[in-house]
This record gives sequence, C-alpha cells and structure tokens, in this order.
Amino acid sequence: MGSARLRPDPSSPSGLPGRRAQGKPYDCAQGEPREQSSGEGQPEGYEILDHTADVALRVFGGNREALLENAARGMFSVMLDLDSVPLRGAVHVQVEAASFGDLLAQWLKELIYLFDVEGWAFANFRVEELSAPKPDENGMWRLSATAEGGPLSETVRTGAAVKAVTYHSFSVRQVADGAWQAHLVFDI
Repeated sequence: MGSARLRPDPSSPSGLPGRRAQGKPYDCAQGEPREQSSGEGQPEGYEILDHTADVALRVFGGNREALLENAARGMFSVMLDLDSVPLRGAVHVQVEAASFGDLLAQWLKELIYLFDVEGWAFANFRVEELSAPKPDENGMWRLSATAEGGPLSETVRTGAAVKAVTYHSFSVRQVADGAWQAHLVFDI
C-alpha cells in the first residue's frame, strides 16, 4: 500500500528540494552508457528496449537506491521530455512490499497513479530511505522516496502514457559488487 504527499521545500530558492537528476540514460543508438557508476565500470541509468505492443526497459543502478531512481526516470522518459517537466513541487511516496522486486513494482505503480489521477509529471527521484525486512518485523521491504516535478499539463509528451507495470519478463538481480539490474515491461 502506498501513500504520497506534496511537499514544497521553502529553504530551496525554487521552493523545491534537491536539483535536477544527474543520472543519464543509455544512448540506445550507440549501445553505450553516457555515464558510469562509481568505480567498477557497471552501467548506471536505463535503456529503452524494443518490445511489441508494450515498452520495455533495462535499468541499471550502482546500488538498490539508484536502481529505484533510474527505473522511475526511465519510465517517465518513455512518456515525457524530462527537461520540459516544471519543477514546482515534490511528492513524498512511501511503499512496502514482501520482496525488493515487488517494492520496485509498487514504487512505479504509485508514480503511475500520481501521473494518471493527480496529473503530475516527474523528472527527479530521490530515495530517502530503503529498508530490508528485519526478523522481528512483518518481513516487508520499505521505501520512502521523493518525486519532484509539476503539472502534467505544462509538460511536453513524447510517447504514449504508461498504464501499468507488468510482470511479463520482470526481473531484478544483483550483477556485480553491489550493482543492480532490472528488466521491466510497461503496458501502454
């Protein structure tokens, strides 16, 4: 179950927390990352993949937090020109799930809800807290994150709206030295 709350930051010059995301997507035409993760040469970001009738992404992150942030950024890049998203506010999102993979899916589903129902477009994502299950608790993964953006009506759309995260070909795995990779398919 997720929850979200709009939260402007009065201490920021723009009234918004943070700054524009620095992660870069993969250059699909070149097949090369535009930015590397720290030190080990593992890719960082996301890559839009060809997929019939839906949209697929391969997402990379130097750690779990980066994977969650890059998955959200990649999903919104399918629909929008991220540079056109007005940075007017932030939404705090909290989700929990039984596994890390399910947590990733729940995070994206919550963002889709905010996009579809609340009319918000997002360009920046920041994981504030990610916690693994503890033996004395109910065994749930927990995520607390912020999505920064503004009204969808002021954003340039570049593709079809993502309607759902599917479990078709869904995978999340650790690839090396703490780096993570996910394969996601979205219903459009």
